[in-house]
Amino acid sequence: MRAFSILRASVFLTLIGVILGSHAETFIAAGHTFQIRLPQGYCAIGESAPERALIANSAQGFEPANRLLMGFANCEELAQIRTGKRQRLHQYGFVLAALRKGEVGRIGYPRDTYLALLSGDEQAIERAFQKAKLALDVGDPARASAKNFGIVRGDLNAVYLAATSDGELEGGESGTTLTVTAATALKQIPINVVLAERGARPLLERLLAIQKTLAAELVKAN
Repeated sequence: MRAFSILRASVFLTLIGVILGSHAETFIAAGHTFQIRLPQGYCAIGESAPERALIANSAQGFEPANRLLMGFANCEELAQIRTGKRQRLHQYGFVLAALRKGEVGRIGYPRDTYLALLSGDEQAIERAFQKAKLALDVGDPARASAKNFGIVRGDLNAVYLAATSDGELEGGESGTTLTVTAATALKQIPINVVLAERGARPLLERLLAIQKTLAAELVKAN
């Protein structure tokens, strides 16, 4: 009985750690303030000089199709960036607003319609998922280099797109950067949440699971 009580207490404390391990941040798009709960272990990119440089460099890569609203990264890696002990992030993400005629605006129809317009047929989505998974599972950087696999999964909250590119690791070794983007709409404003991981063999299923949870919480909160 005592062992069961200890186990139950341990599970409870673990759940508390998971809940409190992530925290909410806000971003603004088209005059609306939205709340986003970052994945556990991630912190918002701040205002220090190295962090501002990260945001400035990243913003150029997303323009002109998107406007960068905020960035976030692995908290430990971000702390090392601030102190100059690290040059590259391995786990990071961005919140973007899709631009229409150069401006952030409303699409004029509900989220489910928007997601239906983005989605292809289910067989095409499954094929894209399998291609992305194979390229990453093989662990061959050449097979995963600079490929856009398109939509690899979808649900009621978002559609999820995967892409890979070459990515040099912090130690100088070659690796792969996997990007999973959750495309959704909040108050009829198209929002893209990008989650990236740089490594020898980043796991597609892991990033998809994180993004699905993030998208569900994002839609629920806003």
